[in-house]
Amino acid sequence: MNQIIVWGLGAGVPAVALEYMYRTLPGPWAHWLWLYGPLQLLIGYSIYRLVNAPGVTLLDALVVFAGATAGLRVLASFMLGDTIRRGTWVAFGLVLLANLVRTYWR
Repeated sequence: MNQIIVWGLGAGVPAVALEYMYRTLPGPWAHWLWLYGPLQLLIGYSIYRLVNAPGVTLLDALVVFAGATAGLRVLASFMLGDTIRRGTWVAFGLVLLANLVRTYWR
């Protein structure tokens, strides 16, 4: 698997997992700080590795990270039973299109 995909997912998965946990875990968020802290560090490290990957521009890294988080947010919305608005679908499609253009237009 491409290194940029691995680090993009390494940042996107914990980011969306934190958003999901924030909405589903009981009690105030401070009770779960022991869980949020390490995941935030993982997100930061993954973004650092994503931006500093050899041969990857900052724009490439941001498109991959945005694609990973957008796709996972749609999945989390389904899991939470939220209604996904048309604008969200359009934004998701545009991020996917940006990933396709980034990959194949060289």
